[in-house]
Amino acid sequence: MCRTMLPLAALCGVLALSTDLRADDKAKEVIKQGIAARGGEEKLSKVKGYREKSKGTISVMGMDIEFSADSVAAPPTKMKTELKMEIMGMAHNVEVVVNGDAMRRSIDGMMLAMQDVEKEDAKQRMQVAYVMRLTPLLDEKAFQLKSLADAKVDGKDAQVVEITGKDLKETKFYFDKTTHLLAKVEYEGVGPMGNKGKQELQMSEYKDFDGVKQPTKLMISSDGTKFMEQSITEYKPLDKVDDKEFAD
Repeated sequence: MCRTMLPLAALCGVLALSTDLRADDKAKEVIKQGIAARGGEEKLSKVKGYREKSKGTISVMGMDIEFSADSVAAPPTKMKTELKMEIMGMAHNVEVVVNGDAMRRSIDGMMLAMQDVEKEDAKQRMQVAYVMRLTPLLDEKAFQLKSLADAKVDGKDAQVVEITGKDLKETKFYFDKTTHLLAKVEYEGVGPMGNKGKQELQMSEYKDFDGVKQPTKLMISSDGTKFMEQSITEYKPLDKVDDKEFAD
């Protein structure tokens, strides 16, 4: 019996390894398809950051708050966003700057300290933004890819890839099976009320900007509850971002 079981155990190990390799190869192929759908590796590799204008609605504490935003970013370490909104008839300006480990936030010109959990979450969000460019995922030493079972996003079939890295916690990318464009991103993070849980970012209405396809409709949910809807009104991919944009 032992002589019989040992070869079977070895065979099972080989089959399991082969299955993992196929899954990894499938994940790589899904990422490559996604890159091609966005404009190709050559064009995406030149994108080092972006500048955008947007508007939308934040849903929190029973209120739907309209906002407009101006952002410039160079993921995975630099981002500045300026928000303008009106709450209960009063106009407010919010600025958030991430410059590596240096982060700051101000509301109507008054500095408001960021808690450690917020800083860690900001770093994670910047990493997610970075890998959403897709070409960084071609670096096998930096990121590990794993193919998961197909799923549905808004009723459409999607291929799912799980991504992990040194500075990136487990993140799931959902690619539309027909267009190969990224349709949803899912990861564990901090919600609008400071609660930890599943964060989802759904993307749609892709448009071409200088040869790069970018979603112009975004919806963010926290633990299944919609938090924000955002429409990109202007977008400019950048091949270089001046560090002065993020200076004090």
